[in-house]
Amino acid sequence: MLLATAGTLFLLGFLTFLLLKGSMRTHSTSSDDSKIQSATRRIAWQSKVAWGLICISIGLSLTVAYATTTTAAGLVLATSSESSATITIAQGKALETLQWSITGLSTLFALGIYGTINPPSSGGPPAVGTPEAFPPPTGGMNAGSVLPLAQTGPQQMGISFPPGMPR
Repeated sequence: MLLATAGTLFLLGFLTFLLLKGSMRTHSTSSDDSKIQSATRRIAWQSKVAWGLICISIGLSLTVAYATTTTAAGLVLATSSESSATITIAQGKALETLQWSITGLSTLFALGIYGTINPPSSGGPPAVGTPEAFPPPTGGMNAGSVLPLAQTGPQQMGISFPPGMPR
């Protein structure tokens, strides 16, 4: 039941994320101030809902995966001891592997959505592809800042060669 709820919440979060992407596209192409304000509010609402649904889904899938692993280990321990039980439980790995991989892939997807919803703030590194990621040189590249090759040599830069080494 919990895994079905986690899957439903993940699907709803994904659909909300798709709506969010459409709203972001509309926001970037609109020039009307009232449309921009309403799109900004809609983007804020949709990003919170998408992120919340996906985080709850990951929490539920983590709970189900951990409960399955713990329950299977407990049943193996209970039936493997010297008791009068005639049923022996063997712990299967396929279901556990599937549930843990669902949890891991959902977490990776959520991190990707987090990067889309929350661009880096001014305190963090700039996003790749933005002009801030590759600023121009501080001194500029004008003709006065670059010396001709004939004027720069090892001696002018303070480099000395050992005796007998070709220059």
